[in-house]
Amino acid sequence: MSYFTVFWKIFMTEIRTSVSVVIATLNEEEGIGPTLGELQKVLNNPYLVVVDGNSVDKTIEIAKNMGADVLLQEGKGKETPCSKVTAL
Repeated sequence: MSYFTVFWKIFMTEIRTSVSVVIATLNEEEGIGPTLGELQKVLNNPYLVVVDGNSVDKTIEIAKNMGADVLLQEGKGKETPCSKVTAL
């Protein structure tokens, strides 16, 4: 099952917030924590999804610890998840 299928299934069955945010990441260890924290503060309990391009740092760990759902893309980079998510 593709990560976008999983995302859509989660989105359609479990989302109870009015705002969902999808963030594409690749080795964003320094920035992902502050970004997610600010989104949580400003958007009042948003549903956060991090689509990671196979980071080799602590991006995934930080995102999960901050409550985001993390999906791993096939391949590497940010362009593919962004273009596919916008097609949903």
